[in-house]
Amino acid sequence: MATLLPRPADQEVADLARADRRLHQTFGRDETTWTPQQWRDYFDEIRAIHASYEEAA
Repeated sequence: MATLLPRPADQEVADLARADRRLHQTFGRDETTWTPQQWRDYFDEIRAIHASYEEAA
């Protein structure tokens, strides 16, 4: 099993910003046009990033 090493908080912020930017490019900048599935996909990805940092802490 791999050992998880703590990552700096700045890296988490950078990962979240990168995911946010990519998802907005994919789904469109106007969030009012997003479908419920796109919102679920967006929050699932953001939660997954947060969880990866919580597991490493």
